[in-house]
Amino acid sequence: MAGVEQMFVLTQFKYTDYLNSIPEQFKGHLLPVPSLVHEHQQNRSFDLLIIHRRYGVMVGVVRDCSNNGDEGQPDNDTDTIRLSQVSEATEQLNTAKRFVSEVMSDKENFPKVRQVLLLFGIAHPTVESLPDNNQSPNDLRTLYLESIPDCLEPNSCLVKEKFKEEWDKLATESRHIFALNEKQYLGLIGRFCGPATSTVLSMESKSYQLPKTLRDAVSLTGDMFERSFLYPNMTKLLNERFLFLAGPPGTGKTRMLALVGRKWVLEGHPVHIISTSPGGEKVAKHLKQLISSSESPEPKNVFHLTLNLDDTTNVTSKLDLIQQNSHENSQEAYVIAVELNFQMRQAAKRTLALAVKLASYGYGLVKSRIDYATSQQEPSKTNNEIGIDDIPPTEENIQRRKSVASLFTELCRRFPNLYMWGAGCTELDIQSKVPVLRMELLTECLTCPPSVVREASEKIRISGVGKYTANQSHVPTSGPPVKHLNHQEHLVKNPPQECITCATDIINFLINDLLIKDKNIKEEVDTQEILTSHLLQSDPIQYSDILIFFESEVNVDTPMVQYLLAEGIPVTVINHPNQSTEVTQDKNSVLVAKSSLYLGYRRKVVVFVEGDTDSNDITVRWNRLRCWTCCTSQLILVHNVKT
Repeated sequence: MAGVEQMFVLTQFKYTDYLNSIPEQFKGHLLPVPSLVHEHQQNRSFDLLIIHRRYGVMVGVVRDCSNNGDEGQPDNDTDTIRLSQVSEATEQLNTAKRFVSEVMSDKENFPKVRQVLLLFGIAHPTVESLPDNNQSPNDLRTLYLESIPDCLEPNSCLVKEKFKEEWDKLATESRHIFALNEKQYLGLIGRFCGPATSTVLSMESKSYQLPKTLRDAVSLTGDMFERSFLYPNMTKLLNERFLFLAGPPGTGKTRMLALVGRKWVLEGHPVHIISTSPGGEKVAKHLKQLISSSESPEPKNVFHLTLNLDDTTNVTSKLDLIQQNSHENSQEAYVIAVELNFQMRQAAKRTLALAVKLASYGYGLVKSRIDYATSQQEPSKTNNEIGIDDIPPTEENIQRRKSVASLFTELCRRFPNLYMWGAGCTELDIQSKVPVLRMELLTECLTCPPSVVREASEKIRISGVGKYTANQSHVPTSGPPVKHLNHQEHLVKNPPQECITCATDIINFLINDLLIKDKNIKEEVDTQEILTSHLLQSDPIQYSDILIFFESEVNVDTPMVQYLLAEGIPVTVINHPNQSTEVTQDKNSVLVAKSSLYLGYRRKVVVFVEGDTDSNDITVRWNRLRCWTCCTSQLILVHNVKT
């Protein structure tokens, strides 16, 4: 499939949704209504519909034919079950073809409908084994995969590869019997996606009206990933007494800390949130807000303490304070430690980058030497084999691990009845010194759609931070694709934050594609919206749904900010850490901040504007990961270097 193919794709369509929202004045319409619309039976749907001007209409059904029975089941029984599953899928596919044909039965010379059957869990079946299959290969295509692949890495997804192979074959076939003219193309789209048809997604006992525009898709995706939910295997962790949560951003660490903190508070225990770094202070304040209930915004039994691990006197005084606050039972304490991250020194990363660059020029046998505070370690590999994870921990990190271990050991000594949770993006690795503190690695993203997770997984790798894994539980959508804007293509000397073309591209996307609305301006409500008011519909995207990060310094005079203001887009610039706590949702404006500021916010639309930074710098990578994963739907990346 060379280049990008423009097409219309509809998934998981139920026949009963067809023309289900016709206003009263149009009830006497003469459009064809297939009998399947009124049949509430199993398999009355199709999984995939592709409408392409040149290649025509393709309807598809997906079926998992894996053996879910007992392992000791006889092979003959397994084959019988799989053949039955294939037979059911084929029947469902034939029904889908008939439905599409009946929908367009009032149009003369409507092209033939192609069919595609995607079967998982079958190694080498033959098309001839399918019952009542007398169609030509041009009409029916069958794709077989032995197992359901992990599609977190899209470039290695077997489904994508196999479907691409079949799609490429369409270009070599005779198209005159399948191609659509403009009227047929728009007519078919109008009937499946017009205002008279409302597709419904049922999830968690709620029904959502599925989106028909990019704006609706971005808004609904954001609503879904902003929900506070946990995967089933996470809820059982809330009863643990000692636990350290590790994993990349967005995997539910803060959410779990907030839940266990709220649980302890409701049980009547004072909760102490301790931070040991500047970044931890911001997270601790945010966590305190999450633990606080709506009835008591500032609960008296939730405390935030900042500890300086290098100052023994400071640590001792703060532990004394915990003991004082636990006056009813001085041997009991409930503690949450945040932002326990251990990162390698920036200088070591730059040294590695230089070694890799030398290797790219042919110095493959030259070994790189990385100097550390206490020792000089020469990697055993040649520098074109060195990876981020090959770098040993710095002396600073070694000392920090010792200090954290000492703190936890002292907490256990002082408080025999201690309940303690902690979290960080890097693995703690102190279990040998504090064996009671078990580590739980979280790698499934809760707050970002897979499209954002894939981008972060491909472009950002940080030593010690675990990799994201594909979601084992059902994810309602993969999210809108990440939008890339390349500043270098504009052939200007100004950096991205001063580029009027970059600003114009962003503004056009926000206003023309996402149709941003001021929440004080009410949209007209038509009859069709009233008829579907029982469904949960996505709200129009507001200015307050947008967050823009700059890697460079930013203020109200930054040219790109000025361009936004000139277009009537209200902007609030956050230029110091404490200001983030002053921002409220009542102010409908776009938030703008430097990427190094941790805001604790999540937004449906995140714009990230690169600066003149070194992408090999660990701090740059860390800030990018944090900022990108603040996005719950549409991520827009403005690249300073062409990618």
